[in-house]
Amino acid sequence: MAEVDVPLLDKVYYDNCPGCVQELKNEHSRGIPYREFLYVWVITLCAGTYGSLFLSPFLG
Repeated sequence: MAEVDVPLLDKVYYDNCPGCVQELKNEHSRGIPYREFLYVWVITLCAGTYGSLFLSPFLG
């Protein structure tokens, strides 16, 4: 029996599929996604300071 180097599962990407877009991003950039971490950190920081401005008069 001859050995064949054909992958069993071919990757198929569809247009306008968010999972496919993320999979393509993961294939092209290997490593830690620092830019996405920065976005999450900035949004968390802004949401925390915004909430504390309005809640501080009610907390004491």
